[in-house]
Amino acid sequence: MFLGPEGRKQLKALGDVSTIGIEMAVSVIVGLMGGRWLDDKLATGSVFEIIGLLAGLAAAFRSLYRVARKVKQQLAVTDPGHDPTLPEPPTAPRSAPHGPARPSTPPRQNP
Repeated sequence: MFLGPEGRKQLKALGDVSTIGIEMAVSVIVGLMGGRWLDDKLATGSVFEIIGLLAGLAAAFRSLYRVARKVKQQLAVTDPGHDPTLPEPPTAPRSAPHGPARPSTPPRQNP
């Protein structure tokens, strides 16, 4: 094949990203139409239509977040055994190059 491993990884990520528009549109339309159908059946005005729209928008943004996280993981260059979703462990402070700190006053001598 003409693509190397990095090119295949990018092509896979592009495929995942290209579906997000369809997923978002379908989520909003299904929520809106489901709410409208419930409003017609229960004669509630547009209460369920608004609830369905909000649920569809929430599902759409959840889908967007899921795809963005997946693509970030696919394109991340990591060491084996490294999980990019976990926070980096804190590093220990570096000690001074001349050794430990010295006391500010000399120690007392007993007479």
